[in-house]
Amino acid sequence: MRTTLNYGLFFLLERVTSFFMLPLLTRSLTEGDYVIWTQSVIVTGVLTPIVLLGFQTAIIKYLPIWGYGSDISNSCLLAIHLAVFGFAALVASVFLCLPGAMTGLVYGQVSHPLVIAFCFGGLLAGEVLFELLVAILRVSGQMTACAQYLLIKGLLRIGAFLVALHVFHGSFIRSFVAVVAMNLLMSIALYVRHLPVIHIARAGIVRSRPYWHAVFSFSVPLVVLSFLIGANNSVDRFFMVHASDPRQVASYMATYSITSVSIIFYSTLGFTLFPALAQFWAVQDRTGASEVLSKTVKIYLALIVPFIAGIATAGQEIYALLTPKSYSISTPVMLLLGCSTGLFGIYQIFYYILLLAQGSLTSLPIIVVSVLTNVALNAFLVPAYGAVGAAASVFTSNLVLSTLTLIMARSALRLHLSWEALLRIIFYAGLMALVILLAKAFIPDHGTLGLFVILFFSGCAYLAVGFADKSIGLRCLLH
Repeated sequence: MRTTLNYGLFFLLERVTSFFMLPLLTRSLTEGDYVIWTQSVIVTGVLTPIVLLGFQTAIIKYLPIWGYGSDISNSCLLAIHLAVFGFAALVASVFLCLPGAMTGLVYGQVSHPLVIAFCFGGLLAGEVLFELLVAILRVSGQMTACAQYLLIKGLLRIGAFLVALHVFHGSFIRSFVAVVAMNLLMSIALYVRHLPVIHIARAGIVRSRPYWHAVFSFSVPLVVLSFLIGANNSVDRFFMVHASDPRQVASYMATYSITSVSIIFYSTLGFTLFPALAQFWAVQDRTGASEVLSKTVKIYLALIVPFIAGIATAGQEIYALLTPKSYSISTPVMLLLGCSTGLFGIYQIFYYILLLAQGSLTSLPIIVVSVLTNVALNAFLVPAYGAVGAAASVFTSNLVLSTLTLIMARSALRLHLSWEALLRIIFYAGLMALVILLAKAFIPDHGTLGLFVILFFSGCAYLAVGFADKSIGLRCLLH
């Protein structure tokens, strides 16, 4: 529990830091440069699990079996790193050989395509190294260190960029290069600190050959799933880049950054949930698995529903505080993106049941349907309706994804989901939203500080009621 709280705390700090760094980025960059920055982060996030070939998950599964620090584990780690960076070099060579075409696909029309391609390659290399390191640290029980490094990396990425831009008065391109260099150097330094790099390099790959088939058989399906999930979560922004002007794209991406704060809810709960479900599954205790899953779902809904209510009532004012006056977005777009993130969290929670019950490829048809729905809707709606069409597309695809996953999870495990608890959560969140609206109406000149005071006290009131009502599950956070 302590490890989970530490992880949740540092993950929250990273998300909050990124949230409050948003105005510094949007006010420091042109709309076009902000799109390049954001799209680089998004595409790196999509490509990183693909370039990793699923080995980051294989490390967690097999490293305890090999024995961390043994000759076999060092040999296997060397083989994994050679495979990953061989594939990464192949991906990078495509970008470097066709810089104009590839940067045009990712960003639209940009200047200095070769430099941007180099920066993207360096950013990808740093992320791949970091994710491999995190997997190894998780196996060795250093989850708090993982969370700390996640926070440091987030601060370093944005901090280095802003320092290069404002302190040293660098151009956007030079500041981007500084970020890539710092990110890569940090990953290398952490590797040298935590891993026996020399022993791994000397181990050779011969000892690892008996394990190649098992590792690849486990990892390859995860690559397909990672690609499809990444495509589903980013296809709307690709259509926006190619169908809308930079100002509208930048406004849409800033909205995404705000609504994605809620990722912390399902990420932290999932970190605790999956090991617990795996333990129940190992001893064939389906009742215990059902109970812990049902409690997790109630807690998640009790957190995400008021978040969405807050977006509906105060989203526009928060958006205005965090972005320049040239940025604008409608409340329906914010609400659709907030609901979309919430629905994806539901998919993530119920996916663990499918993973344990039927294997990693079980959800492949569901994800394919979701991606095809997303692409078709974006192709039809974005050219006609812009940001509203993109938000509606990703919301619909995640609704399909979460609904089908829930149906399949219910067929694999008897779930005890309470409609009464959901209605109570919606009722309390509605009351919170009403309090926010009334407070804003009675104090029309509340200003920034007044807005945060209103949100703070209305949120505290919701939590107080939520903890008092045993039926909605928030008390489980204390156990």
